[in-house]
This record gives sequence, C-alpha cells and structure tokens, in this order.
Amino acid sequence: MEINHNDSSPAYLHVILIVLVIFISYSNTFQCDWHLDDLPHILQNPNIQIESITLEKIQNIFLSPFQPDSYTNRPIPYLTFAMNWYIGKDNRTGYHLVNLILHIFSALTLYFLRED
Repeated sequence: MEINHNDSSPAYLHVILIVLVIFISYSNTFQCDWHLDDLPHILQNPNIQIESITLEKIQNIFLSPFQPDSYTNRPIPYLTFAMNWYIGKDNRTGYHLVNLILHIFSALTLYFLRED
C-alpha cells in the first residue's frame, strides 16, 4: 500500500488524528502499576532518584545503577525518569503522562519531517 502525502486534507487534521490515536492507545496506561523493568530502572535506581538538580546529580543519572563506573545505554530515558522523580517521586501517572507526551512529540516530528 502506497501512502500519498499529496492528498487534499489539511495538515491540522493529520495532527489531530495522530494525537487522538496516540492518546486513545495510551489512555488505559494512566492507572497502571509498575511493571517489567520499572523496578530496577526507577524504583531501585538511586541515580535517578534526585532531590536536587546539580551537575553531580545529572552526571550520576547517566551512570549504570548496576555498575557504578560504567555508563548506561539509556541516557535519555534515565534523564526523563530523573526529572519525573524530581517532580513527582514515585507517582506513576506522571511517568505515563511524560511517556504520552514524548510519543506524541516523536510522531509529530516524524510527520513534519516526511518527504512530500
């Protein structure tokens, strides 16, 4: 199936559809409990459980919780986890809301970077 980007639909309708589909897809996650790798990467990871934002704390965010002298291969998620922890501690809803926003932002970025 070929996608035709030259259709006559206004871009704002595409944006609304993208946001709506993503929101519906993730709407059932807001009340979900911690699962899979959330325990070791968030709840048991002292490197992302920051109480203040300092250069040392930000450097520690990028360190692996399991091997203190090695760097994690998930620096951006760990940074978002740390900012979530700083704002709302272990409030799951905030993590899911940030996840939703990141998915919407990523999808819209891809939409606007497409070739016509």
